[in-house]
Amino acid sequence: MADGVAELREENSRLRAENVGVRAENAELRRLVTGLNSRVAELEAKLGETSGNSSRPPSSDPNTEREKQKQTRAERRREARRQGKQPGAEGRNLSQVSNPDRREVHRPEECSGCGAGLGGGAVVGSKTRQVFDLPPVRVEVTEHVAVQVRCACGCVTTGAFPAEATAPACWGPGVRALGIYLTHRQHLPVLRAAELMSHSLGAPVSTGFLSGLAGEAARRLTPFMARTKELLARNPVVNTDETSIRVSAKSWWLHVIATPMLTLLVCHRSRGRDAIEDMDVLPGYGGVIVHDGQRRPSPGPLPARHRRRVQAPPARIEAETQAHGRLEATSAGRLESRHPVP
Repeated sequence: MADGVAELREENSRLRAENVGVRAENAELRRLVTGLNSRVAELEAKLGETSGNSSRPPSSDPNTEREKQKQTRAERRREARRQGKQPGAEGRNLSQVSNPDRREVHRPEECSGCGAGLGGGAVVGSKTRQVFDLPPVRVEVTEHVAVQVRCACGCVTTGAFPAEATAPACWGPGVRALGIYLTHRQHLPVLRAAELMSHSLGAPVSTGFLSGLAGEAARRLTPFMARTKELLARNPVVNTDETSIRVSAKSWWLHVIATPMLTLLVCHRSRGRDAIEDMDVLPGYGGVIVHDGQRRPSPGPLPARHRRRVQAPPARIEAETQAHGRLEATSAGRLESRHPVP
């Protein structure tokens, strides 16, 4: 009898030890399954991402999705607007002017009916058509002569050249302004901008000259940029955002800080802290910063980025929502530390 009880106790102890091991193994398997489920949900969300519900470029969409997006865009355009000039839009048609720069009279020399000469015929009417065209464009060369004058004391004084006369032969401010406009406002490559100025405008500039205009313009705009940053830092509310941009075939970031009256655009290698510090507006800023993760402010069509967020997979929306919550909590804490509530 005693031997049977001892065996049962021994068996019970062994089963208890096995039970502890099974429970531990079960808990580990549960953690593993939870992790795998999260990974599967993440991968499924990525598989469901397109340019219509995420920030992925349209070039990454499969052909079926591209065709679907194409049809959706066509339907949206048909519903939103008709082709051609929109109601209320300013027209751009040509109208005759009362004082043309030049007038040419075309008198017929012979009758279109019988062929007789019309040299002595009476004028009974006329028709007018006006042609708007560009006059021939050529570079105007201005020679500046700095006269040297000898004083009675024997000292020779030379007249001062204007600021634009920097060398014996140099391009003036008009050519420089046009070069920076073509390359930075119209986004023409330097080579094509040089060809345009040489072939069409009569200013045979070099690509090296055009390449150096950006640095010159930046130096001239230094006081303006400083004043813009100062005014932005004083504004109680600013909007900030950033987007990727290609610079010399490399990925950079285009940052913006804007108000209804001011817009600061800065191209930077970094997306985060380094760019923020170099822009020198947000460090120490105590106002309200509005970002693109805000709630929809007013009725009306959603912007494209908000439409993508609404159409995004639920897993990605939840992750972004948590990230925005952490960011807003951190920002609120920093703002309260700078401006404590009494």
